[in-house]
Amino acid sequence: MLARSGLRQVVRIALCQALAFVPCVAWAVEYSAEPYVSFGALYNDNFDLTTAPHDTIWGAFAAAGARFNGEAENWKVTGGADLKFNRYSESALNNTEGGLVLRSNYRTERNTLGLDLDLIRDNTLSGELATTGVAQAYTPRNSLRINPSFARALTETTQLVFTYGFTAVNYQDTANTSLIDYRQQIVNLGLEQKLAERTTGSITAYYDEFETDPANSRIQTVGIVAGIAHDFSETLHGSVRGGPRWTRSEVSSQTVVCAGPIILGVCSTTITTLTSDVQTDSSGFTATAALSKRWETGIVTGSIGRELNPSGVGALIQTDLLRATVSQDLSPTWMAALDTGIYKSKYVGAAIAPNESTYFRIEPRVSWRITPNWTLDARYVFQRQKYEVLPDAASANIVYVTVSYAWQKIAVSR
Repeated sequence: MLARSGLRQVVRIALCQALAFVPCVAWAVEYSAEPYVSFGALYNDNFDLTTAPHDTIWGAFAAAGARFNGEAENWKVTGGADLKFNRYSESALNNTEGGLVLRSNYRTERNTLGLDLDLIRDNTLSGELATTGVAQAYTPRNSLRINPSFARALTETTQLVFTYGFTAVNYQDTANTSLIDYRQQIVNLGLEQKLAERTTGSITAYYDEFETDPANSRIQTVGIVAGIAHDFSETLHGSVRGGPRWTRSEVSSQTVVCAGPIILGVCSTTITTLTSDVQTDSSGFTATAALSKRWETGIVTGSIGRELNPSGVGALIQTDLLRATVSQDLSPTWMAALDTGIYKSKYVGAAIAPNESTYFRIEPRVSWRITPNWTLDARYVFQRQKYEVLPDAASANIVYVTVSYAWQKIAVSR
């Protein structure tokens, strides 16, 4: 009993620190934590997703973490923390990953304040590849994302929304690669309007600034995005949004740049030094359309769009993406899921060749809840990457098997 009481006190203190802008004297109606551990093994026949000769990699990992939640009538904080140890048959790939994620908001009669925080330790092949569709040279990276937000209800059907996003990414090892640390800041200001009981429209103006560290490359983008979201029924939801963007890229003199395409984060041709500042302007659009359908035992979602994301080679990446996911409970203890995606990407930047590439990924997964606490998870991933300038495509087959134990939820209310 004393041990359980002590654990509750630790959970309470941790959530209190996480929600620093909410006075602890007005503590949550309910707060909880769900600790877990997991162990697994993997097989990967092309770890770097390369067309060059390569070895098959075997690996094992152990992870521990916890999900937590604190909630009252006018505020809520959720999040999680984890630590993962990866060991591979090629010891140079060994690394330790993990992260801290917080999602919080505080509500008054007309205002909502939010603060999201992500502190992540991962690697380029699991982070940037999943976002941009471009495989960079393998290296661990640290990323920090801070996203405060403010929304004010102007009327019963209209609200003003302001968000700011700051991202900083640092790579552990950039030797023999074109990778470089970078910072990104995004400011959004928009209006959301309730058009009907099930329909909401929005229009947002944004400014996006991407800069390498050291500051030899800078990319500024301004744009407008208009969108509409509609609930066709209680289980069918759709949305579409898009708009134009204008981008200016600036590269300083004396900057070392790649004279040709960058493949897997490595310059594939000669490296040159700029003797004068280079500035280029470009324009385009961003857009996303999504549709999701839920039923009693599953959900299916599909999306298509064009996004602009930062990368570690001093340029933005424009990605055209088509993605679909489906999840189905087969029984009270068995679940199956399928995730597929097709990415078509190219660089946007003054000193980077566009170098279009196509990336395909499919991931079937099954999960078996052995007991209320123990879960066995098995996944197969097939990846294929084709660069426009290369005659051959790279493909990889990956198998994961993971067993997890989750403790019973620890919850305290008052």
